[in-house]
Amino acid sequence: MVPAGAAAGSNIFDAKTEQGSAELYFHYYGMLMHQQNMLQDMTRTGTYHAAITENRADFEGKTVMDVGAGSGILSLFAAQAGAGKVYAVEASGMAKYAQMLASSNAIGKAIQVCHSKVEELALPPGTQVDVLVSEPMGTLLVNERMLETYLYARDKFLKPGGKMFPQLGRIHAAAFSDAVLHSELLGKAMFWQQPNFFGLDMTHLHQPALEGYFTQVVVDAFDPSVLVSDCATRVLDFASITEEELYDIDIPLNLTIAHPCTLHGVACWFDVLFNGTTSQRWLSTAPGLPTTHWFQLRCCLQQPLLVLTPNTQLRGSLRLVAHARQSYDVHVSCTRRRHPLHPAFLFLLPQASGRFDLKEPYYRLTQWAQVQAPQQQQQVVQQQPALLPALVAVPDPAVPAGMGAAGAGAGGAAVAAAGVDGQGYWAQAAQGPGMACMLCRRCGGEQGGMACLSGEDVKGHGTGMQNTVMMCVGPGWCTASAGRHLYTCAIGNNTSGCGIGVVGGCKDSAGSTGIGQQQATAVV
Repeated sequence: MVPAGAAAGSNIFDAKTEQGSAELYFHYYGMLMHQQNMLQDMTRTGTYHAAITENRADFEGKTVMDVGAGSGILSLFAAQAGAGKVYAVEASGMAKYAQMLASSNAIGKAIQVCHSKVEELALPPGTQVDVLVSEPMGTLLVNERMLETYLYARDKFLKPGGKMFPQLGRIHAAAFSDAVLHSELLGKAMFWQQPNFFGLDMTHLHQPALEGYFTQVVVDAFDPSVLVSDCATRVLDFASITEEELYDIDIPLNLTIAHPCTLHGVACWFDVLFNGTTSQRWLSTAPGLPTTHWFQLRCCLQQPLLVLTPNTQLRGSLRLVAHARQSYDVHVSCTRRRHPLHPAFLFLLPQASGRFDLKEPYYRLTQWAQVQAPQQQQQVVQQQPALLPALVAVPDPAVPAGMGAAGAGAGGAAVAAAGVDGQGYWAQAAQGPGMACMLCRRCGGEQGGMACLSGEDVKGHGTGMQNTVMMCVGPGWCTASAGRHLYTCAIGNNTSGCGIGVVGGCKDSAGSTGIGQQQATAVV
């Protein structure tokens, strides 16, 4: 069985890979600038160097194969560790540079560069090796599907009981809350909301554009404080896993959400283990550790989930399905435990899901202010990221002029402080009698009524925003740009003048029938 979209070819690699994808892949890795990017990742390169040279007993006098050798750096490390023979197998045009590098270093005489795909490699009959070394990891460990080539080399060339560097990998997943990221993706699609773009109506393309932005995985280095749950982990043992098992990888999500928050999606990272005879080392891409060229990855759900109680159970799955473009479709599903049966909670959706293309990421490449040694060479132990610190109560900021008190407009407790005017209605889009509510639209011509994505509040009736939690901004209030509170504010059922303000310093001053909570989802 090979993934959908693959065509027949001269070998197993060609049979499961689109030709155009393969051509771009080998062209990319045939360029020195891209090899340099990987070599300059000192966490990556330093960890490989330490893992190999510290385990001289596994290499000295042994026959080694470097699978996907690139510049030949791992082959040279193996030679430094005393390898008697190293097959450096590289399919791209980088093979000629690997040969130049080997020839220009004295230890390179042990290296034989093979310009070939591993699946097409012709060695003398019966040739087997003692050790496999490789750097087959892509984004989320499995992107580019190089792991399958690593396993092919294991099955065809590795002696029984031979060593693999690395020996296993782990994919980790945790829930995250990041209103800034979610609003950023919403904002990107707002370009298509223009009814008069050089005289043209662009609005009909807004929905497909919005869906497109929320099918991209987000690659960046995020602050570990955005994590709001424990981790789910899937172990891939390279010594025993089959290639077919990599075609469809299912990671159950059985998570505990530590604190009330708006859950915006699932964050992922990976690590690999070098299990040598003398020493063991982890190479990790976890948030909070020195950033690598892999960064971390997030799947941001278009429809977030609201979590109102501590230690809420989240169930779901992260499923990776391989395709012929050397990558995966990522399917995320999350189901939150239903909140207590109180009328105010009934409109909160308990489920959210999304499909993402790992091949087409959004390289956000932001860096949070982490403190690390300037020359971090290697990683010795695996560290788990800290959970989001305990939420703290944040006093309400001053209410801007022209807006009713937070959650206490003349029409009742409305929807807390997310753009409610003095009559208890939603503020108009950009300059109404109350605060502006970003990314919302007026609905049906009703005065003071607004449709905010999936919810609406027409003249104080209906549900405002339902479970689509987004950031509403106004001068001095919940503004991300000013570095204030990352609030989503504003969900609420305002059917009787008693709403619910549940996140980010919002409150319902109606008291007896309203529900108020004044805790921030995050503070920056």
